[in-house]
Amino acid sequence: MSGNDLQPLPPNARLQPLPPQAAIDYLQGKRLLASFDWQELWQEEHNRALVVAKMARLDLLQAVQAALVEAVRDGSGLAEFTARLKPLLEREGWWGKKLLPDPLSGELVEAQLGSPRRLQTIYEVNTRQAYAVGRWARIEQNKAVLPYVRYVTRRDERVRASHRSWHGLTLPVDHPFWQTHAPPNGWRCRCSVYALSASAINDLREAGEAVRTEAPIIEWADWTNTRTGEVRRVPVGIDPGFGYNPGQAQARAASQSAALLGKLDQAAPALAQAHVRDFFDSGDFGRWHKQLQSAIATAEADERLAALSPAARVQQLQTELGRGEVRGVAVVPPPLRPHLGAAPPVVRLGDPQLIAQLAQPAPLSPADYAQLPALIAAPQQLVQIGPRWLLWRQIDGKLYQAELATGSDGALVLLALQTTTPAEAAQMAQTGQLLIGGALWQGD
Repeated sequence: MSGNDLQPLPPNARLQPLPPQAAIDYLQGKRLLASFDWQELWQEEHNRALVVAKMARLDLLQAVQAALVEAVRDGSGLAEFTARLKPLLEREGWWGKKLLPDPLSGELVEAQLGSPRRLQTIYEVNTRQAYAVGRWARIEQNKAVLPYVRYVTRRDERVRASHRSWHGLTLPVDHPFWQTHAPPNGWRCRCSVYALSASAINDLREAGEAVRTEAPIIEWADWTNTRTGEVRRVPVGIDPGFGYNPGQAQARAASQSAALLGKLDQAAPALAQAHVRDFFDSGDFGRWHKQLQSAIATAEADERLAALSPAARVQQLQTELGRGEVRGVAVVPPPLRPHLGAAPPVVRLGDPQLIAQLAQPAPLSPADYAQLPALIAAPQQLVQIGPRWLLWRQIDGKLYQAELATGSDGALVLLALQTTTPAEAAQMAQTGQLLIGGALWQGD
């Protein structure tokens, strides 16, 4: 386009900023979980779930999520958010104080449901976390030209002393300090960060602004979760549950995308195995498992699901709860690949498959799923039954059975994982073609 192509704006035209898409995606991508207390989820778990303490109804959680998304998309404030939700919550009886059974103790406790202050907390915490995710995504995108991050407060009497001490701190984007101290750093925290260049740092100094480039020593303290009794180490000066970087957490989740899995398919087997192993050892799988299990419990409180057939129920759960998450859970070693249709080596597990498994009675625990890398790496028996493969291996006194199939993209997908008995496994194996192994382990 040349300069002659540019036309003047009409007199009544208004320039509107583009909505922060990363923040909107963050809010829309959250699963809805029933929760009695904010302590039931910890730090990064909040990145994947929208919870409102003592709100158990799916329709109300959906209304809160929609109001938050609208607030971020339109740039509207607390007044508009409150005006949208308060009439609904009052009409549905989620307002004021009520006696509710504590699911942990079974005792009736007086619980604060909706109130102006609670709506303010819901609005501020969720929108600030969403904006933080979008802000950090831009910081990462631009770090080649803006390689530093500066911490800033509002510089008024409401800023807490610990946060005031970090004002002006300017460190490289990849400095470990930002792993724990990227705002918001507590309830009602208004601090922020922004990216800048080395020349901009010099400009600040010339303008008389304080610029500190040496990270402070991080002090830690023990904090006890009163719901679970678990003791956590939290950075001093940061409210419990806020000592992580929401943007980095979101990026880590995104890094497990299909694109990364494709790169893992091309990586050395040892590197791919290490990456998959870290998925379980880091607790990432456990968090995914826990949130989907909680989301299923929340969704099943809806009477609509009770009227569906088992297959239709699972399909509805997959539609409502799926967020497109796909992770690598095992790596097929080179000797086994010819038996599995020469598919790429990394075995995928997506939201639809995990939801289907967790929707069954007595689903397996994260510890059971953590055996997948060992099972797939060295099965005691491998059988092909039509387009599916069954693999068995005895680990720690349990006989595990994994069911694999080829997905639409040609990659192997874990359809199911279960424990079984040698007799049941032998009966199943007789219906297919034995590819590897002989007699299965015989237990007591």
